[in-house]
Amino acid sequence: MKPSGSSTRANGLRGWLRRLLTDDLWGPRFAPAILVLAGIAMLGLLLYVSRWLTFWFDEWTFVVYRPDPSVRTIVEPHVDTFLATLALIYEALLHVFGLRTYEPYLLVDWLMHFVCVGLLYHIVARRSGTVLGLMAGLSLLLLGSAYEDLLQPFQMQYLLAGAGGLLALDRLLVVEAEPAKPHRERDLIVAALALLFAVASSSLGPIFVGLIVVWAVLRRDRAALLATAPAIALYVVWYVMWVGEFQRPPTAGMDFLLATESLLYGLGSAVCGVAGLPPQRFGWVGTLLLAAAAVGVAVAVIRGLRPAPLAAAAFLALIAEYGLQAFLRGSMGVEHAARSGYLYPAALFIWLAISGVVGHGLDRERWIARGRLVFVPVAVLVLIVPMAMGNMAQFVGAARQSKIIRATEVAELRLVEAVRSIPGVDLDVSPDPDYIPQLTGRTYLAAIERFGAPTLAWDWESSADSTRVNLTAVRLLGPSIRIVAPPGSGGSAPQLEIKGGSVEAGTSSGCSLVRPSSPDAAVSMAIEDGHAFWLQSPPAGVLLMVGVADKPSAAIDGSVRKALANGQAVVLPTLPAPYGWQVRLESLGTQSFEVCSAAP
Repeated sequence: MKPSGSSTRANGLRGWLRRLLTDDLWGPRFAPAILVLAGIAMLGLLLYVSRWLTFWFDEWTFVVYRPDPSVRTIVEPHVDTFLATLALIYEALLHVFGLRTYEPYLLVDWLMHFVCVGLLYHIVARRSGTVLGLMAGLSLLLLGSAYEDLLQPFQMQYLLAGAGGLLALDRLLVVEAEPAKPHRERDLIVAALALLFAVASSSLGPIFVGLIVVWAVLRRDRAALLATAPAIALYVVWYVMWVGEFQRPPTAGMDFLLATESLLYGLGSAVCGVAGLPPQRFGWVGTLLLAAAAVGVAVAVIRGLRPAPLAAAAFLALIAEYGLQAFLRGSMGVEHAARSGYLYPAALFIWLAISGVVGHGLDRERWIARGRLVFVPVAVLVLIVPMAMGNMAQFVGAARQSKIIRATEVAELRLVEAVRSIPGVDLDVSPDPDYIPQLTGRTYLAAIERFGAPTLAWDWESSADSTRVNLTAVRLLGPSIRIVAPPGSGGSAPQLEIKGGSVEAGTSSGCSLVRPSSPDAAVSMAIEDGHAFWLQSPPAGVLLMVGVADKPSAAIDGSVRKALANGQAVVLPTLPAPYGWQVRLESLGTQSFEVCSAAP
């Protein structure tokens, strides 16, 4: 009797599931397919949030001061870091695409991200099987806790150095498969060139060189040590030539206890970043998790586990990363060790260390006799899903915050462009010392004359922080505000709105009488362009608030405040459309006074 069609289909389905849950999850094709699909989804998300991004912070140093290739602009230190590769990339992209589009800069950054993901997967999968390789690859691919490295191309310095270091390591680790055979000459040459690339890309490069040196020493591998010699020589020569121009942060130099605390907190933050926990909140929890893992490995070693040299080398590289941070940046605060930008290289070292400890312990062949090939892949998926979800939640939150910050930056820069011709405007100050301290109004205008003005690909105007834009207006236009004697001829009285009081006709046609009913009273004024305004019988301590975006929120202090208190007149410069002054008086007390306006 022949089996029914439904029975055949059921048996076929069960056979397909059995194959999927036993062989395919361990196969060399299934894991890369998952990684590629996840990479496509990640790229879609990155392209979506790219509409919210534009040039930011340190990038302006390269745009303004290092736009053209020369020996100096390529090799001079940025603060105290060798960034030759990054300088070349920015110089090339600036001359091809300018500042009008940010996409090419982001695409180079993301390309290096995917290269690092592929290399990490390849290294871990070859050493510890495709299952752990897939976990490492997905973890790095979706490492949203390292959002700085994915949302700001300037931070691709870590990805460039990471790609170079991983490529060198990948070529040198080939020898572990057949220890009796020497390194192929081709692999040694690729490794040496990759390490040169890494060292010239960021401070992470020398750490990767150190990782390979430790690994080679533990293996007594002279050929691998020789492969690191060109990179070491390059960095030593660069350091000796440029150390006199290093710009050490003013907070460098710290005590031993603070350095130790910063180191431990940084290591814990790295663990949290990989685990999907917000590092700033759970840094010390991560330190405890790392300590527990170290104890577990120590116990396993006592019981016979022999971690590969890669485990010790990668762990020492992780310590070196956060040790240097503690020594050079630790005085900025312990929380600085949890900075997002540091988490990407830390994740590389953590997964390399895990692979070195696990070795071939997760290979398919080791689980065949146990009859539960599905256990390890399922356990890996159970772990990686919450890790990825936690990381992507951090990434989305950071991207949304970047959306507001970049909108504010563009609004401030548009204001610089609009007021550039107003007499007395101060173009030698930064529009925003917090967001873009490297940039002044003058250097920005010079940059957009060459490369065009940056913009955003969405309706960003309503999302800009009006308070910061108003502060920018005061910073730029404060020197152009004139203080004059009150005009002799009267004008039309200013239009006033008062909160906490009343307004009446003043003693002359150009004045209005303000009667505050409480110390919290505030007067909003509409002043005609080019007209002077002043106070008669002014209250002590009156504060002038102005704005060019939304409500007045920036205080004008100093000479203007003294002028109002002394009965002198203030003339605000006329602004081009669509900008216009909004004015409010605060800290009025309860004394009555008059507000007057007239043409000067």
